[in-house]
Amino acid sequence: MSIALAAMVIGVMVAAGCAPTAPQPGASCSANPVLEPGAQLQYCDLSGRNLVGVDLHRANLAGANLSFAQLDGANLSEANLTLAVLQGADLTDANLYATQSGGANFSSANLTRTNLSASIVSLAVFLYANLTDTNLTGDDLRYADLTNLDLSLPIMVGVNLEGKDLRSNDLSGARLTGAFLGAVNLTGVNASGADLSGTQIFATAPGANLTGANLQAALIVDSDFTNGSFANANLTNATIDNLVAGGANFTGSTRTGLSWVGTHFLTGAICGSGSTYPGTGVGGEPIPCLGV
Repeated sequence: MSIALAAMVIGVMVAAGCAPTAPQPGASCSANPVLEPGAQLQYCDLSGRNLVGVDLHRANLAGANLSFAQLDGANLSEANLTLAVLQGADLTDANLYATQSGGANFSSANLTRTNLSASIVSLAVFLYANLTDTNLTGDDLRYADLTNLDLSLPIMVGVNLEGKDLRSNDLSGARLTGAFLGAVNLTGVNASGADLSGTQIFATAPGANLTGANLQAALIVDSDFTNGSFANANLTNATIDNLVAGGANFTGSTRTGLSWVGTHFLTGAICGSGSTYPGTGVGGEPIPCLGV
């Protein structure tokens, strides 16, 4: 809709007595808001307030302004934080378990040891947030803004990262047990030492560094790890299906029970002995030290 047309529509609405109105604060919102479990605080301005340890379990904070609020140790479990603004807020040790946080703005917030597990975070923004030991277990992060975040810090067990471009993220030492990494872009990403056990990986990942990563029982399907590194990685009981990994380094990796399925391109791969072997290519040449 053009600006001119939008203005015309608004003009017609005003003339008809149905002009759009600003959202109204909830019943618990006032100069001295009622801060209790289940409080109706939607669209309330609580910015900069000292709310340390407050119990707002199941409160309605949709659209509320909590920017720069002190929420250390607060209980916001099962609260509605849809479109809430928590920019710069301190949520250290806060409980945000099972919150509705779709579209919430956590930019520059301190989420150290915050429990955000089992929460709805679609379209949430975490730009420059501190995610040290933040618990994101089970969260669907497909549509959350994770740009430039250090993902080596939070707990991301069982998260859904399908379709994410993670090239700007540090995944070294990341805790991603059982995560779903479908159609992710890991080009050049440092995931050394990451716990990727039980993960499902469908990745574009040339040059990715998985040195020392735990890939036990992982499923790697239709992925490109050309010139990547699996050196000293744990591939015990992993399944690799249709892998492109020409020039990749598998030196020192543990491959007990590793299953190779489908067709693989491994020309120039370096294996356990440090020797380079021909790839499987058109001729299907074997890779002895990889067990292909």
